[in-house]
Amino acid sequence: MTAAVQVAIIDRPPDIALMPDESAVAAAAAALRTGVAALKFYEPAALVGEVEPVHQYRVTLRRLRAAIELLAGLLHGSRLRYYRLELPLLGHSAGAVRDCDALGELVRKNAASLDPAIARALVPAYQTISDQRVAALRQFAQMLHSPRYVKLIERLNSPLLRRIPAEEILAQRVPAMIRPVISGALRAGARLTAASSATAFHRLRIRLKRVRYTFEMLDVISGKQTSRALKRLKRMQEILGEQQDLVTTAIWMRQFARQPILTGDTLLATGAMLQLTTERRAEVAAEAFRLWQKFQQSAVLRKAQREIAERTGVRRQALHEEEGAA
Repeated sequence: MTAAVQVAIIDRPPDIALMPDESAVAAAAAALRTGVAALKFYEPAALVGEVEPVHQYRVTLRRLRAAIELLAGLLHGSRLRYYRLELPLLGHSAGAVRDCDALGELVRKNAASLDPAIARALVPAYQTISDQRVAALRQFAQMLHSPRYVKLIERLNSPLLRRIPAEEILAQRVPAMIRPVISGALRAGARLTAASSATAFHRLRIRLKRVRYTFEMLDVISGKQTSRALKRLKRMQEILGEQQDLVTTAIWMRQFARQPILTGDTLLATGAMLQLTTERRAEVAAEAFRLWQKFQQSAVLRKAQREIAERTGVRRQALHEEEGAA
């Protein structure tokens, strides 16, 4: 049975999971192959433009990139550079489709707060978003049907790894692997204030998302502290995601308003929507900052980091004792 057939008959995508008791190189190769299987699971429905599969395809790409960065020390330098070049390009292509879906949803949601007569004048905006989605989906499909994409999938399925002793298990590397991930997130939020730029909030969002994916990949050794951290990370991701969506919507509305063919009513509605999203963005940014302050004070990431280090240490010791007894 071919890999393509296997993917077609499973009813849910596989999760990228790291097995600390496996050899480091085997765990790395398995994680990348699992990421490919998950991409292939969503690919058929994403190609025809189904909203949720497009979203999940993009999320899977982000998880795969997080796995590659986490496992960077195990990957051959040339292959790591290749992944870092190609995966963001693929993510941008899928993201262009997903962004249209998120934009349309947010505009409709906020339009409900406007006077109905004003909201009706936004019809040209919806049509423009729809047209942009059609174009983005066409480009996404071209990407997935290209030799470049085939080559990427092949190289993910057959990763080029560094020469590492076969007896070295992943647990030996886990504490060092997660340290920069957590430190990077804490640095991104160290100088954050309610008045920080949208770029600063977005940077924190990206770093926290990477921490979340890392913890989820190491679920097999998670404990209470890690589970608590995951819950708080999801909440932070939700509010920071809303904040970024509002920023993106405001930028798009400004660009849309520059079209010379818009009627006065549509320009008025666009201005009202822009004001609404700008005000809401300020409210969400303030709320996100308050939530981040509590997040920092709880030291939940450092506690989870220590817990994972302790648990991997226990596993290493147990395996060492088993080898000694044998």
